[in-house]
Amino acid sequence: MNPSSSSKRKRDPSSFDDERPKSSKRLKNDVFISYSFEDIGKTFISHLRAALDHKSFAISDHTLLPPGQDTRLGQSKNIEESEMYVVVFSPDYASSVRSLDELVDIMDSSHKFNERKVLPIFYKVEPSDVKSQQGPFMKPFEAHQTNANLDPQRVPKWKQALKDVGKMSGLTLQNGDEAKFVFKIVKELEKMQRPQELYVTDHPVGVGSRAEELISTLRFWLLRFLDLVGSVRRLLSKRCLIELLQVSILAVFLRMCIPSVRF
Repeated sequence: MNPSSSSKRKRDPSSFDDERPKSSKRLKNDVFISYSFEDIGKTFISHLRAALDHKSFAISDHTLLPPGQDTRLGQSKNIEESEMYVVVFSPDYASSVRSLDELVDIMDSSHKFNERKVLPIFYKVEPSDVKSQQGPFMKPFEAHQTNANLDPQRVPKWKQALKDVGKMSGLTLQNGDEAKFVFKIVKELEKMQRPQELYVTDHPVGVGSRAEELISTLRFWLLRFLDLVGSVRRLLSKRCLIELLQVSILAVFLRMCIPSVRF
C-alpha cells in the first residue's frame, strides 16, 4: 500500500470546523395561540395560558406585542418565530378579522416550514362548520363579504385557510370538563414539540478542532477507565464504579478547561 495514499485518507482535525452539522437557532416562541379575545380571551384562554406557563412553554399571542409596534407586521413576525400553533376556534372566531388574518399567516408558515405544527382546537364548534363556514361561521362571513371597508381579496384567503385547517386532526370540546381538556392540550403539545438542539453560535471559528481534541481526549480516558474496570470489577460495587467514572470525567473536563489544574 502506498503510504502517501494512507496519509491522504487521514482526516485533518481542522476540517471538523467546516464539516460538522450546523445547529439551528432556537425559535423565540414555543407556541403561538390564535383566538377571539372577545369570545374566550378572559376565560378558556386564560386557563390554557396558565397551564402552558406552568410547563415552561414560551407562548405568544396578539396581546403580547410591544407597545407602538405595527400590529400586522408584529403578528406576522411572532407567528414566523413560533414552533407550534394552537388555533382555538370558538363560536365568535370568524367575527374577528385579526384572528382570520392570523390563521392565514399560520397556514402560510406551516407550509413554508415543514417542521412547524398546527393544533386546531374546536371549542364548542364543529370541525365541519369551520371547514365549510357554516353554523356560527356563516353570518360573520356574510358580513365580511358585504363589508366595503375590507379588501375583497382577503375573504377568499380566509376561506381557504379555514378549509385547510378544518381537514386537520385536532381536539374538540363541546360539553365537558375544561380543566381536563386544557391538560389534554398541554400533553398534546408536549408530544408535538421537537427536541431542542444545542445552539452554539452563527460563525464558530476554530471551535471544531478544539471539540475534536476534547472528544479524542475523552475517548482516551474512557478506554483507560474501561481497562481499569476490567481489572477491579470483582472488588468494587456498581456504585463505586459509577463514582469512579464521575471522578474520571471531571478530571478530563478540568484538564481541558483549566490547564493550571493538575491531578
